[in-house]
Amino acid sequence: MHDPIFNIFREETREHLKQLEQGFLELDTDANLTERARIVAKLFRHAHNLKGDARALDLDGQQQAATQLEETLEQLRDDPAAIDAESIEKGLSEFDLLQQEFEQWESTFLTEASAASEEQGAPPVEPSEMEQLVEDSALSLSTSAWGEDVQTVRVSSERLDRMLNLVGEVRVLQRSSSEMQRQLRNLRSRLDDLTRQLEGEVRLDLESLFNQVRRVETTLHHHETREQVLMQSLEDDVSAARLLPLTLLADSLRRPIRDLAKSLGKNVHYHVDVGEILLDKAVIESLRAPLMHLMRNAIDHGIENPQTRLTCGKPTQGLIHFRAGRRGGKVMIQISDDGAGPDFDKIRQQLLSRKLLSEAEIQGLSLEQLSEWLFHPGFSTTEVGDISGRGVGLDVVRDALQRIQGRIELDSHRGIGTTFTLVLPVTLSTIRVLTVWCLGQCFGLPSSSILKTGRVKVSELRSIKGTPVLQYEGEPIRWVTLADLLQLGRPRTPTESQYETYVVIRKESRTLAVRIDRIEEEREVLLKSLSFPLSGMPGVLGGTIRPDGSVQLVLDVSLNQIRRVSSRSGVFEIATSPKIPKILVVDDSPTTRAILRNVLAAAGYQVRTAIDGIDALEKLHAELPDLVVCDFEMPRLNGVDLTRQIKAKWNLPVILVTGREKEHHRREGLEAGADAYVIKSSFQGESLLDVVRQLIVE
Repeated sequence: MHDPIFNIFREETREHLKQLEQGFLELDTDANLTERARIVAKLFRHAHNLKGDARALDLDGQQQAATQLEETLEQLRDDPAAIDAESIEKGLSEFDLLQQEFEQWESTFLTEASAASEEQGAPPVEPSEMEQLVEDSALSLSTSAWGEDVQTVRVSSERLDRMLNLVGEVRVLQRSSSEMQRQLRNLRSRLDDLTRQLEGEVRLDLESLFNQVRRVETTLHHHETREQVLMQSLEDDVSAARLLPLTLLADSLRRPIRDLAKSLGKNVHYHVDVGEILLDKAVIESLRAPLMHLMRNAIDHGIENPQTRLTCGKPTQGLIHFRAGRRGGKVMIQISDDGAGPDFDKIRQQLLSRKLLSEAEIQGLSLEQLSEWLFHPGFSTTEVGDISGRGVGLDVVRDALQRIQGRIELDSHRGIGTTFTLVLPVTLSTIRVLTVWCLGQCFGLPSSSILKTGRVKVSELRSIKGTPVLQYEGEPIRWVTLADLLQLGRPRTPTESQYETYVVIRKESRTLAVRIDRIEEEREVLLKSLSFPLSGMPGVLGGTIRPDGSVQLVLDVSLNQIRRVSSRSGVFEIATSPKIPKILVVDDSPTTRAILRNVLAAAGYQVRTAIDGIDALEKLHAELPDLVVCDFEMPRLNGVDLTRQIKAKWNLPVILVTGREKEHHRREGLEAGADAYVIKSSFQGESLLDVVRQLIVE
């Protein structure tokens, strides 16, 4: 089972399943008959390839499930008018069965791969390591090819993380080189002073020594400049390699949104408009749960049922809009619905009944301030249900976003709808920080959370109900010390005439002034996660390396800390020889291409591959093989039409391979001029090689 072919099959099947689910959901929302026919034809090809790959690898469960789905789609392809809600539901049910079969097989595959690794004396393979092992194996299959250009490769995120860490280590060495250059400049300056003071031969010797130092300094400076340019280029490329299109995440929400709306008897249209926005893989992964929570809230308690919407003068179909764009160096995601919006009267009632605020304080709150209470832990204006409650869990959403240096804003209007705006970093690997000192220790504060830095005379601070405050933009804000926030011990007590250094930090809706000892510098740093016992510490984002090689913690002051203070793909290459027969393999399935390539390469043939009929024609014009092995079903130009063109132009022998066993398919292929017709399940036996040997004249 641990042939590298299975690794390619896993990656390819995941993509087929993703395209199938997305296609069915498009089918569910598009009423245009012509467009539906196009979508069904695309779905059929994915199901057909899945069936063929599963059959070639002798995976019965997946083959049977894919065959069932293929037959359903073939009927719809032949009769697009029969596409209705019932047939789409049937197709989705068959898709779910196929996905379940794949996931069960994949779980067994990874377990057995880990066990095999242990038996060979290697340490147990963790899931993340297993993913890397799988991808690395797939990568090894595409490192060389006879005449084929490899355009893309899969690299595990763990490997990219290690590469970024190495970049960080080199950055540290660069800073050390900069320090050496500074020392060299000081030495040259001292030599220069000494040379001016001395005369005669001694002076000449010192001038010679001075010239040598200057040449070394110049060379070192040139090397350092070139090194910085190259390292910046490498760092940018590695960081870019971790970026994924946001549309992957947006599209993955279509199915759960559809199913949830259907279960609640609501009609919801989900519209995605994210353009070509890219985000770091870690950001994408961290966003799925918060976004799904917002979607559940919107469907369950935001969008009204069809009858209520009609009464309110709205269309029966509700709308959820997923938009994204750029805002400076950040990415802005907006999730909006045209539902009822939060009930501000209920928010006021909750505040009063739970005695969180006095009646006078509640009446003085703006709508923005009332909305802010929805993000407080446990606060809700609805009864807790099976799906969600508007407000329940929004504190968790905010916390999840803060962990990735993001924030969330709420804009809602009663009866019109709600919009959540998420402001996020593109990547988590680098962060801009301000380095500050407190009680002899240095820390980094994210620049994105800092509104201002300054100095204030102690006598200018005021006190409100015993709490020290600083006047900021005409408003009093809480004055705290970083030492108190981090529980580092009691700082010194300043006199009235002394000046104190501070930074103004904006945390969610709270602004406060944090007293520090001094400010050092602001710079872009490579953020690294911390291991035990510092991992998971509240208020600590990670660590970075300072120019002197020491570790600096990067902080993200949490509200809990504030409250505490307040309360106290490719192919193999075979040795080139004019006597070795060449075979062109044409198939749009990477798994099938890999199987055919390996079988034929092991038999001593040179193998070249093409991804479809059009690609095959281009390769045939460049160089003719001795034989073409071609799939039956392919996009752009299928195997039957390709066979006709090959026979008309070059009269090469052609073997058609397919997972379709119906007689009319076999007859269609042979009538096109194919010399043989082979079923995919016999790839790894002798039947394919027997046919190849009969058709190739060596």
